[in-house]
Amino acid sequence: MKSKTQPEISVCTVCMNRLHDLRETLSYNLKSADEFSSCEFVLLDYNSRDGLHSWVRENMREYIQSGRLNYYQFQTNKPDYFSHAHSKNIAFKLAEGNILTSVNADHFIEPGFLEYVKEKFSTQADLALISNINTGVQDNFGRLCIKKDNFFKIGGFDESFSGYGYEDTDLSLRLKMAGVNIEFLQEELCHRYLCHKDQERMENTYDFQHLHKIFIQKIGPNRSELFFLYKSNELESGVIHRSEHDIPILEQPEFSRGMWRGSESEMIFQYNDGSERQFAVDKDGMYSSEINGLISRLVEVKDEKNFQDLILKKSLILNYRRLIDRKQAGKYVVKNQQSNPTVFLKNFTSTVLLPNQ
Repeated sequence: MKSKTQPEISVCTVCMNRLHDLRETLSYNLKSADEFSSCEFVLLDYNSRDGLHSWVRENMREYIQSGRLNYYQFQTNKPDYFSHAHSKNIAFKLAEGNILTSVNADHFIEPGFLEYVKEKFSTQADLALISNINTGVQDNFGRLCIKKDNFFKIGGFDESFSGYGYEDTDLSLRLKMAGVNIEFLQEELCHRYLCHKDQERMENTYDFQHLHKIFIQKIGPNRSELFFLYKSNELESGVIHRSEHDIPILEQPEFSRGMWRGSESEMIFQYNDGSERQFAVDKDGMYSSEINGLISRLVEVKDEKNFQDLILKKSLILNYRRLIDRKQAGKYVVKNQQSNPTVFLKNFTSTVLLPNQ
């Protein structure tokens, strides 16, 4: 029989084409919470196309019928590409618990985890528990436990953080600005995860599916300009310089945008601000230009691994710049763009409208 009481804790997982991970993690996590009665698991299907719908129907029926698992599917406004920030915001809006917990599709939780979370929040209301970012284990980032009112007080995750990286760091920074105490989660209760390659992180993003070419122009010992050419002939570019961290610094707030066109003899970049740059093929077969006697060349990234690494790095560079700007501005409340109301199918039987926060 379904529980009619409001759960204390909602364990939220978002998934787009990661059924291969959920096959291993979801059942384990549900069983790990067997002894904790006042919780729900929220699984948001972010428009997966890998059979998640059928797998949940066939294998999670018992948990759905008991009220332990709530499975949501988009019926309107279906996303084409994955967004960590947007998907987690939606899952948290659909959740019923007063304590919200984010567990990625490739993360495990251990028995006793929810009891530990409940105890921590029983003594501190203005608290957020996050992954230990000092370990440097990237695959284990993204875990979060927070009171619902504190999460929505700052506007949730900032959905301008695109692709991959830093949306959780930004959230933690803004929570700290808002007076919420940040602590690291107890690692032995949530340290396990499934390893995967960087390609898997990015394969559901717009950039991975639409980037056509990437060029690099060397400017100096520590500076370069990156040019991202899309199949649609759209263009994004920006100058970066080396930093004390692993991620280079983007020298402007955003990548410059425009259109590109090219042939075997020339490459032309026309930017939205009206400026234009032209490169002609030189004797070495490379696109080059000369300004005030200085020759600059575009080096195409042809190696597949380096190409995929730069797709990931592009979103990290942009999001890291946004994080820097956030620290300087000191503003912790975000206002994400409002879309039309979204209808979801809940547990294959009923429709719900995305709650307003």
